[in-house]
Amino acid sequence: MARERVRFACGCEREIVLSGNRRDRERRIEWLSKQVCYECQRAQARPVLRLARYDWAIAIYNGYDLREQLKSRGWRFENNPLNGARWIYHGTLDAVVDEARHWAEAGIEIDDFPGELSLRALLDGDEAAWAYARERDAHRRVSV
Repeated sequence: MARERVRFACGCEREIVLSGNRRDRERRIEWLSKQVCYECQRAQARPVLRLARYDWAIAIYNGYDLREQLKSRGWRFENNPLNGARWIYHGTLDAVVDEARHWAEAGIEIDDFPGELSLRALLDGDEAAWAYARERDAHRRVSV
């Protein structure tokens, strides 16, 4: 193992511990020099709000700095290979939209999936989006 100083693409310099032969360590240092350091990645990551596809839930990605507020409002943290790390809030259609409205008004960016149901449309009060959501909600209740 060797301790090496690396200057990242963001300009930060860090001491890291590397293992392996000299050639592998040099390649790793070269690769790291083209990356943004972890602290700068976290600082640049903006929270994003999304409507979950299959049930009435919303998710906030990159919400680490909001964790205490999210916990106090009933959100839970999950980290899985399919969806990645995110904070998730489950509830009824109306509760989920109200919670999304709270965070949108707080300045959290909305990132809609392309598809039939848009969180932005629900927040804007789009009648067609609400009709579709209510129909989907009624069908979901019957099929459960």
